[in-house]
Amino acid sequence: MMQRSLSIVFVVLALFLVSSCGDKSTSVNPDLPRIVAKGVIQIDICLPTVEFTLESAGASAVSMVAICWGENPRPDLSGDHYNFGPASDELPDNFGKTLWSLTPGTKYYARAYAKNAHGEVWSDQISFTTLPLVWNKVDSGVSNDLSRIHFVDANTGWICGESGMLLKTINGGNSWTVVPSGATQRLTDMHWMNPDTGWICGGNRTLRKTINGGNSWLGVSVPGSEDQWFTNIYFETPQIGYLLCDSGWVFKTTDGGANWQPFRTLNSYNSYHDIWSSGNTVMIVGEGARITRDGGETWYYALNSDHEYFQIYLDSQNLLWVAGGNDGSGGIVYKSEDLTGTWSTAYYASVWNRFTSITKAPEPHTNRMWLAGANSVIRASNNGGEDWHYNNDISSCNFNHVYAYDVDNVWIVGDYGYIYKRIPDSSKQ
Repeated sequence: MMQRSLSIVFVVLALFLVSSCGDKSTSVNPDLPRIVAKGVIQIDICLPTVEFTLESAGASAVSMVAICWGENPRPDLSGDHYNFGPASDELPDNFGKTLWSLTPGTKYYARAYAKNAHGEVWSDQISFTTLPLVWNKVDSGVSNDLSRIHFVDANTGWICGESGMLLKTINGGNSWTVVPSGATQRLTDMHWMNPDTGWICGGNRTLRKTINGGNSWLGVSVPGSEDQWFTNIYFETPQIGYLLCDSGWVFKTTDGGANWQPFRTLNSYNSYHDIWSSGNTVMIVGEGARITRDGGETWYYALNSDHEYFQIYLDSQNLLWVAGGNDGSGGIVYKSEDLTGTWSTAYYASVWNRFTSITKAPEPHTNRMWLAGANSVIRASNNGGEDWHYNNDISSCNFNHVYAYDVDNVWIVGDYGYIYKRIPDSSKQ
C-alpha cells in the first residue's frame, strides 16, 4: 500500500496555460519533436494528474520524454521530474503523471520535455493551485486500530479500538490518554447515555458498562451469547436496547441493560456491523441487510445483497442513511425517507474504496455531511447529501468512523491509531 503524505491535496479546477517565454519553441523547427500541454485532471483518489501529447517526433526518433514540475516557473530536469524514456512509435502519444505529496495551498508549474537527435524542446507550461489543508492529524499516542469516537460534551470524548483500547480526552481532543477498560478483545462500538453512563462492546462477547464517567468498567453477562462477537450496541430509548453479533444474532434489553434476551438467533454465514430500531421495526446491516417489522417474528431482505454495509445513520425522524460498498467496485449510500419502507441510491462512487461511516452536523448546520471509508477515502456534502465531493485523502489506512459533535468538531478515526480532525471552516470541504 502506497504511503500518502498528510499534505496530499486535490487540484482547484481553475487551471490555465502559461507561456514558456525563453524556452525553445515546439513549432519553429520541424526537425524537432512537438509537444502539446493538455492540462490537469483529478483522478478518483484526489491527486492531480498533468497530461501532455507528443504530436510529432520530428525528423528522428524521440529518445527521451519527461515531465517536470515544481513551485517555480519553468521547472526543468534538475528538479522533480519523471523520465518516460524513449517515446512510443505510435503518434500522437498521450502521456501524463500523477503528482504526489504536494504542499497545500501552493501554486505549482509543470511542463514536458522531449529530445531527439536534432535537439530538445519543452512544451508550454501549465499551472494549478492546491487546496488548503482540510484535515489535521491528531496524535493518539497509540498504534492500535481505532473503531469508534464519541464526545459526551465539548471537552470530553472517547475512542474505542483494538485490544480493549480506550482513549479519553478532557480538552476537546487536543490530547488523548489511555484509560483501562478491563477488556482484552477489540472494542467495536460504544454507546453513551450521558457523561456518566456508557457501554462498550466487542469480541468474545465483551460487554462492559460504566456509571462513573469511565473511571471504572463492570463486565455485563449476556446469557446464551457464548462464542459470539458483539459488533454494535444501540439503545432506542434508555430502557430498550440491542446488541448485534457478527453472526447475525441479536440480543435485546427492555430494562436498560440489566438483562438481555435473544431477539434473533438465526446463524448466518454473513457478517453484520450495525443495528437500528424504531418500535417493532429493526434493521441489521453487514453483508446484506435484514429488516423485521413485527418485533423479530419475521425477517426479510433489504437493499442490494451484492454490497456490504457498515453503518445506519438516523438523520431525522423519518430519514435513514446506510453507507457501504465493496473494495474494488465502489462505495454506495442509500437513503430511506419512510424508515426502511422504500430505498433510493443517494450516492455511488466508482472508486476502489467502500464507505464505512456517515455523519451529519447537528442543527443549525444539517446541510453539512461527511463520508469516510477504506484506504483513507473521505467525501463531503454541503447540501444535505444531494451532492458529494472529494476531501483530502490523507493517509494510507482504513477509516472506520466519522463523527460530528458540531460543525467545527468533526472527527475521523481509523487503523494504526489514526485520528483526524477537520479544520473548522478553513474551507467548505
